[in-house]
Amino acid sequence: MLAQLDDNGYFTGRWSTVGDLDNAVEVLNLPDTSASEMERICYKYSSEGWLFDNERYQNLLKDQYNSVLDEAKMKKIAETKKALASFLDTHKISSSCHGEMKEYSITSEKQQYLANMILTAQMAEQAGVEYQVSWNAAGEPCTYDWNVEQLRQLAFEIETVVRPLVSKQQAMEVQLREASNIEELHAIKIDFKMEDSKSDVISSV
Repeated sequence: MLAQLDDNGYFTGRWSTVGDLDNAVEVLNLPDTSASEMERICYKYSSEGWLFDNERYQNLLKDQYNSVLDEAKMKKIAETKKALASFLDTHKISSSCHGEMKEYSITSEKQQYLANMILTAQMAEQAGVEYQVSWNAAGEPCTYDWNVEQLRQLAFEIETVVRPLVSKQQAMEVQLREASNIEELHAIKIDFKMEDSKSDVISSV
């Protein structure tokens, strides 16, 4: 019977009774067939036969645990970003930036669109090109009676509300990355609340 060994003399898990195997030795028996795959690759072949390397096994277990932990961290970090996006989707701010007090969306998409609108207006002004900005309150169509200063005021008010929420998500992410075990990771709660914004102008849908 042939058993394949790695470069350090450990069983790879491959064996054959016929044919050839690279880097194989002829053996009378194989490592414990009732052992797990990880345990079997911790057997090293020597003149005394198969010897189990417990230190190697413990290191492999540790590597496996760390891999599972890292994967769980990435999953939970993604959950914090999803939870933040969901919070922004379901909350609005009240603003009188356009005269009457109305509610405005604070989603990431709206924030980006607002920033682009302001930037485009600034570029048009520098180029001497006429450009009329527009915007809309939640649930209303866009109107073209806005000016850039009103958009800047709205952008500032949204930033005041959103920044503490983003900071909280970032703090959660750091905490999750620093978790030393699965139990500690699962103990970290993902929750965004209106008071996290430190603002009295935010409301839920």
